[in-house]
Amino acid sequence: MLAEAVRTPRLALVPAAAVLALTACAGGAEEPGPAPSTEQAAAAEEESSGPSGAEPPGELEQGEVPEEQPGLDEADLPDEPADDAPLGDRIAFEALEKISSFAQAADPGAGYACPDIAGEEGESATCTVTYMGEEFDYSVDIESSGFIVQYQQDMPEGPVVREAVQDQLRYSTGAEKVLCDMEDVVRAEPEAEVEDATCFYEDGGGEIRQTGVSVGTYGVPEFDDV
Repeated sequence: MLAEAVRTPRLALVPAAAVLALTACAGGAEEPGPAPSTEQAAAAEEESSGPSGAEPPGELEQGEVPEEQPGLDEADLPDEPADDAPLGDRIAFEALEKISSFAQAADPGAGYACPDIAGEEGESATCTVTYMGEEFDYSVDIESSGFIVQYQQDMPEGPVVREAVQDQLRYSTGAEKVLCDMEDVVRAEPEAEVEDATCFYEDGGGEIRQTGVSVGTYGVPEFDDV
């Protein structure tokens, strides 16, 4: 769950500011077991190097390795509302921007709307962003009002886009051939594993490797074995 405190003047929108236990056991000494065989040692070494020899559900997709960290191109978003636009319109655009940033890509057909927001202390509202056909909530709780409106915002889930995940995998591994076995867009909480998503990539030696997927606080895809 991504929550931030935001202060915004009534006349202009200010960018939001992001507001192991170790146990040991002691016991009697045991007789050492027999040394592992050559085959066992080789198997252990292969296992420790990460999943390899994986079988993807389809052919890996060829693509260029990005030179820079993939992410949202803000030029693909609609025009930002004017400073004197209603507060609800400006927060709705902020919601679209946050959802799109989490997804690492803009959706040209996205919809975004908030109910009327007066900006009064104690007021709460839930805005909705429709991204690639999926609806995502973006809620705000007004903490103080006046010339500066301060509020807490919360985005419980965000979209994870298969194409964006594959681009990030290419960037992270340097592999041109990758495949992520997942729907075109799925939902995930910030700092959580992406369920029902497994990715495959061809390493420098031509072997296919497999990895799970999670996302960070702001939606950047992360991989278990990279």
